[in-house]
Amino acid sequence: MSDLNLSYKKRKSINRKAIPAMAAKFEGAILDMSQEFLESSSIKHALSRGENLERPIRKFFSKNLPKYFDIVKGEVIDVHNNTSSQLDCIIYDKNKNVKIIARGNCLLPAEAVLSVIEVKAKLTKAEIKKSLIAAKKLSLLKPYNMDISPIRKGGQSAVDKKGRCPYSIFAYSSNLKGDWMKKEYQRLITVAEELGIDHKLIYRIYVINKGLIMTEAKEGIIENENSGKALMFLYLHIFGFLLKENRRRKPAPYLIYARNVKRIKI
Repeated sequence: MSDLNLSYKKRKSINRKAIPAMAAKFEGAILDMSQEFLESSSIKHALSRGENLERPIRKFFSKNLPKYFDIVKGEVIDVHNNTSSQLDCIIYDKNKNVKIIARGNCLLPAEAVLSVIEVKAKLTKAEIKKSLIAAKKLSLLKPYNMDISPIRKGGQSAVDKKGRCPYSIFAYSSNLKGDWMKKEYQRLITVAEELGIDHKLIYRIYVINKGLIMTEAKEGIIENENSGKALMFLYLHIFGFLLKENRRRKPAPYLIYARNVKRIKI
């Protein structure tokens, strides 16, 4: 039996028995990758210029995810003609699906989209509000004519066959000082309550040199300057999710999106 077919509990048990030296070496390699990114000229250049902030993030994930994944900026649409907001980093499997370029704008069918990362120069209350509204709009799309499922916790059944699409925030900085993690999480809760939106629609919040917030678990990881520790976990969480979700996804039914074309008998 392959590892892919093992139960969640059994896989978890195997993970705990991982050889410490090998696990440490693997973790060190990923940590080096994260540190290299945080110290790269592309990050510093984007910050100094204040533009194209999403490019280094797209480049980082493109470089470190399997090559069949692609990351693009654009919009998501479903068969009911509902659309998302403009999104910075949309991840999809380019071996199963194709992006459509229309008038310079990139469109992807809802069935193709696996995960979304929104990029912020500085995380503020106004930016949290924008992200919650965008995440809510994304969650209302209907891939395969079904609702998007909330993120399941480890081991939960996926028999409903509904797709999942986690929405994460990657920020270069935050305007909060002091105990950043608690304050950022509380700000998310407060703004979400004001809007009447479930705060767990935001899957992960990562701020460079601050840390990572895992909203559904109410947990976080502190990141000291350029340590890359929290970024490493953001990458691993998104990577792990993509592998699991992509196995379940069929290619998008592109022909359905052309259903309004008139046919004539010959």
